[in-house]
Amino acid sequence: MQACLRALECGSTSPNTHDCLADAAGRIGRADLAVEYGRAALTAKDQMFSSFTVLAKMPTESPPPFNPHNRAENVISYSLWGENDRYFAPLAENLKLLNHLFPAWTIRVHLDTSVPQSFRNDLQRMGAQVVHFELPPNMPGHRRLLWRFAVLSDPSVRRYLIRDADSLLTIKERVAVDAWLASQYHFHIMRDFYTHTDLILAGMWGGVGGILPNVDLLFNNRRGWRTEGNHIDQDLLSETVWPSIRGNCLIHDSVFTGCLGSVPFPPYGALPAGHHVGQNAFALFTRSS
Repeated sequence: MQACLRALECGSTSPNTHDCLADAAGRIGRADLAVEYGRAALTAKDQMFSSFTVLAKMPTESPPPFNPHNRAENVISYSLWGENDRYFAPLAENLKLLNHLFPAWTIRVHLDTSVPQSFRNDLQRMGAQVVHFELPPNMPGHRRLLWRFAVLSDPSVRRYLIRDADSLLTIKERVAVDAWLASQYHFHIMRDFYTHTDLILAGMWGGVGGILPNVDLLFNNRRGWRTEGNHIDQDLLSETVWPSIRGNCLIHDSVFTGCLGSVPFPPYGALPAGHHVGQNAFALFTRSS
């Protein structure tokens, strides 16, 4: 924290500085400072990226009514690769939860052959749509994170939710998604922890299909505001999606409420203390479960 505060004194305008401060303040139990620095990070990012190129024209009409009777057009989208139980266990659990929490939706998993065939078979047996991708040669592995964005331009998808494979679906987000579906907004964003200081968290947002360009066009229009790494998905959204949707999204935020027009989560479906939407759920699992 001292290093980051010194950076600010020296004139740093990087949102990374405020991100670091929010994370550090939360880790030492200073929720008040985490909120202060998190708000500063979000505001700085909005100021930076709101001037970037608008790549999608927002509709002037209301969103189409949600159709709960055709779950194939309502997709919860994931990326998956490798053999890590951190992602396998929560994803399998989400397929069990789906009919209880999101019965009008389909889970779609974008994966490659690094995922064992036995687990690919399990996913399909449990009702997931499985879409096979392969990373081109000499491509950084973290770009697999972008596979789940394929639903943005899929003409068969009317509504989509983008989620992380290591996070469990919750009643809190179901209620928040329902509030979005009943709103006049075409996009939905959630923030539920002191480290949620990105404009669009890559695994906590959704939208109406057919509005945003395909992910290749988005990627080709990015400027690369910082070194590419495993945050490529969130950086891509900040640079190429946020400028278009910032005026047309319902933002539920339990920590930085009011920042950038965000509102509290609906007063139903609260999670137990220590739990939040989008958290790494594998820590909750044991070998026997």
